[in-house]
Amino acid sequence: MTYTTSWHREGRKEGREEGRKEASQEIALRMRASGVDLHTIANLTGLTTSEVESLTEQ
Repeated sequence: MTYTTSWHREGRKEGREEGRKEASQEIALRMRASGVDLHTIANLTGLTTSEVESLTEQ
């Protein structure tokens, strides 16, 4: 494996992780708008309660 290939793979991995986080945040916002409680949202999305709170404050 070349150095460039290693960077490419790491970049793709980071991109996928960022995409998953963004999807979880979008789902959390929809759940919060539907009246789901903070702790349930955190439990189901993998976000912390602080992250969910900060999303709804924006």
